Amino acid sequence: MNCTTNRVSKIVLILGAITGFALIVITPPFQVPDEGAHFFRAYQTSTLNLKLENRDGRIGADLPRSLLATRMLFDTFALNPSRKVDRSLYGRALALKDGESAFCSTILPYPPVAYVAQAIGLAIGRTVSPAPIVGFYLARIMNLALFLFLIACAVRWMPAIKWGMALLALMPMTLYEAASVSADAYTIGISFLMIAFLLHCAAGDGILNAREISFIMAGTVLLSFAKPGYSPIVFLAFLIPRQRFGTGVRKFLVTGGMLILALAIGICSIYTMHGLVLGPPGVDSAAQFQSILAHPVGYLAILFRCVFRASQFGSFIGWFGWLELRLPLWIILPYVFFLIAVAFEKHRIFMNTRQRLFIAGLFALLAALIFTIQYLSYTPVGKRSIDSVQGRYFIPFAPLFLLLFKSRRISYSIDENTFVRRLLIGFIIFVHVTSAALLIHRYY
Repeated sequence: MNCTTNRVSKIVLILGAITGFALIVITPPFQVPDEGAHFFRAYQTSTLNLKLENRDGRIGADLPRSLLATRMLFDTFALNPSRKVDRSLYGRALALKDGESAFCSTILPYPPVAYVAQAIGLAIGRTVSPAPIVGFYLARIMNLALFLFLIACAVRWMPAIKWGMALLALMPMTLYEAASVSADAYTIGISFLMIAFLLHCAAGDGILNAREISFIMAGTVLLSFAKPGYSPIVFLAFLIPRQRFGTGVRKFLVTGGMLILALAIGICSIYTMHGLVLGPPGVDSAAQFQSILAHPVGYLAILFRCVFRASQFGSFIGWFGWLELRLPLWIILPYVFFLIAVAFEKHRIFMNTRQRLFIAGLFALLAALIFTIQYLSYTPVGKRSIDSVQGRYFIPFAPLFLLLFKSRRISYSIDENTFVRRLLIGFIIFVHVTSAALLIHRYY
């Protein structure tokens, strides 16, 4: 690995660890979107009992009552700007102990792979203290550690836009999710890693060895077990030249095996989640799907109307709390500028028109899939908009968008320009400090 790779990955680890740990401490429990639901699922994973039930329209499971009591202590902060942190809440939380069971809901029915790090933290927490709040914070720490490890590996493997990937990983929204119990940390980390490694294989020389093939197949499995909708990232394997596989037959077997694995795991996940995802009143996924088939042009019009919503750009960069605490526009717009600017960084690889079109098509496919999943699962039948999509859903495959800006004609080296590099790092630190100050002002 060259010095540029080492420098960027170290910056990600250092800034990510400092800001991430600060966010763990500053952000009160359950103030990240759906963190309570992720917490319950992570606890289930730590006990190896993953059974979920639908009781009177509530998806959940019987868990220690102390988990539910801990969540209820901090629920009053959500969407209530006047509520500030009272230290007595933590004292009451530390006094709670595992006792009789209670039905805890709502629990997200995601595969346990996305909760392994959190589950380890919760398991350690149970050996340290009977209070679930101790395991909760250890789960946040373990989740952040796994995220930073995956991102550092991704930056090392990425053959281009290393600073772009770092800037995406260090976005306030990304770190806010990584410093929580949310499965989004794993989803973003494994997605970045697969994008980086597949592009690394596409840009490399020589025939792929058994270890590289094994890594590709294992990554396909781990990616497919992430949150639904991101499996098509494996299509990047088609960019790997036939010569790297040795023969066309070997490429067919490897890429075909990847697609079969991703499809099989996807089907199993859909089957497992059936009846365990409840949307608002009026949602009927089967009827909604029939509506798309009957009016495909109308659905495309809905997609195009929703793509350019300003709220998605804001929640992509940094909306905190339950999306009510928002970074100002004068931070969001410069961050977007820097993201695009670093995409022109000089690297040894360039894309031809066919490859650029392929990546653009894959990005569009993933975006359309995210919108469609939300349309089917959370949008009432007949509604002409998709309101449940948030900008953070696009973070896992955002590197693909930055790749489209790579150019032979316009390029520069960030590492050879000390002023630009320091400006970029200084801006990231400024945004992190501003984000922390915003959270402190909100909760304290």
